Amino acid sequence: MDRISYHSGAGYLWQGFELIRQPKLRRFVIVPLIINIIVFLLIWGIGMHYTHVLIDWTAGHLPHWLQWLSELLWVIFFLVGLLITAYLFTWLANLIASPFYGLLSEMTQHHLKGQPVPNTSIWQAIKEIPQAISRELQKLGYFIPRALLLLIITLIPGINAISGVLWFLFGGWMQTLQYVDYPMDNNRLDFRQVKAFAQQHRMPSLGFGCLTMFLMLIPIVNLITMPAAVCGATALWLDRHKNSVA
Repeated sequence: MDRISYHSGAGYLWQGFELIRQPKLRRFVIVPLIINIIVFLLIWGIGMHYTHVLIDWTAGHLPHWLQWLSELLWVIFFLVGLLITAYLFTWLANLIASPFYGLLSEMTQHHLKGQPVPNTSIWQAIKEIPQAISRELQKLGYFIPRALLLLIITLIPGINAISGVLWFLFGGWMQTLQYVDYPMDNNRLDFRQVKAFAQQHRMPSLGFGCLTMFLMLIPIVNLITMPAAVCGATALWLDRHKNSVA
């Protein structure tokens, strides 16, 4: 673990991509990857359709003297729609696959500590479904009021010019909370402690989350980014937690 002590937050995600290629961890990626493909096809198809509907509706209701804003609004709403769709894809895929990601995080922790990776069956993950869903709903409760505030900002003329940046930063923050939660939950730490950890290590958390958010916007790449983020967030938590208690 000493070799990753000085990684930027983004560096942990790249390490995650290396970790999912490890033979001992690769088998824990297969089921979440299948889930990701199914959810991706569903969410991105529906999300992009309704984003175009919203763009066309808004442009059609602009006064004549504001028609020049239509192209700018198209770009803003398309980017915001892309970010919202990416988050919904992430949340729904994580909700369904969360027990398997918790198991992947646990196996990654054993691997990074140099401990033998247990020969765990997939049924252990299935047994964790109620706890995993409860945890995901806590994250959703954190997300909704803040997303609504950003949505209001997005609809205010003038101010909405910065909404795309705000959505991206918020999305990056949520990605960190999403994935750091897996190793912390495995170590019996509640969601309040997850938020406290991310705030204490704000810059590496944002670096990790924003790169994750960026890759989530790239179709196909986002499918493999999710398990990589689980492994990378586990490395981030182990490394920063070790340094903070040393």
